[in-house]
Amino acid sequence: NGMDAQLHWVEGARTGSEASADDGWGVPGWQEHFDKAIDVRGSYNAFELNKMQVYVTNITATIARLDSFGYSYRTRLSMAAGTEIRLAHLGVKLAGRIWEFVGRAPKDLSKDFQFWLPDECPSAHEVHVDIQNLEERMKAHSHSNSSVWISTTIATANLESKGLQELFNDSTTLTNAKHQIHEGAKCTVHSLSWNGAGAHVRGIRYVEPHGRDQDEIGEVSDYEQYITTAHKRYLTQPLEDQDKYRWRNWDNWLDQHFGVQYNITGGNCERMNSKVRS
Repeated sequence: NGMDAQLHWVEGARTGSEASADDGWGVPGWQEHFDKAIDVRGSYNAFELNKMQVYVTNITATIARLDSFGYSYRTRLSMAAGTEIRLAHLGVKLAGRIWEFVGRAPKDLSKDFQFWLPDECPSAHEVHVDIQNLEERMKAHSHSNSSVWISTTIATANLESKGLQELFNDSTTLTNAKHQIHEGAKCTVHSLSWNGAGAHVRGIRYVEPHGRDQDEIGEVSDYEQYITTAHKRYLTQPLEDQDKYRWRNWDNWLDQHFGVQYNITGGNCERMNSKVRS
């Protein structure tokens, strides 16, 4: 129906994630660090850019449910891209990441809500979805779609890195992604988006928050470098001794991935496989 999407939370400690043996970090250590660094009731932190945006048709009901379960959340406002539709954002911290609910802001919304501040990179949170069309589709599929994932955002310290440049290029050439760049005073945003037949636009955004405190940016860089080091440890093990290296070519960090369904016909799958591996 063009609305299908899945979000998975993975606990995969058996696959390993430490850059060096018993360094005390890995996925658990960094998750604990994010939990301490992020305070949705306090000052904004660059790691809050690591989030999933989920659209809901009744933000008031979502607020009531979050309150009933005792959740804290960051309250923000934005205007849907290219429209006069005012949106409310609820940023909930969950396992060191932000799960953000977005929906139309009612007229009687609490005064606690304010628009994204300049150093919070407003363009990184902007919703580029046809709101009217999305809500109509959600209503038509109300039996299964009370909320719909619309985007994922990732903080990075260097958008010009070789890895990200290859990602942007491969995504456009291999998956027909639309690549857009927004240069702001406080941040730079690279967006990749897909719009399948009959579906709303979904995307992933990489954000370099150069307007943030240098210590925050340094921590984002440390996090990225840590994962790179862990990949070298777990993804380059020798082929021999398969029992010892049973998780060769995978680690717990790779569970943080973004999947795009590729509709194949004929021999396209084989050709795509050849391109990816070349």
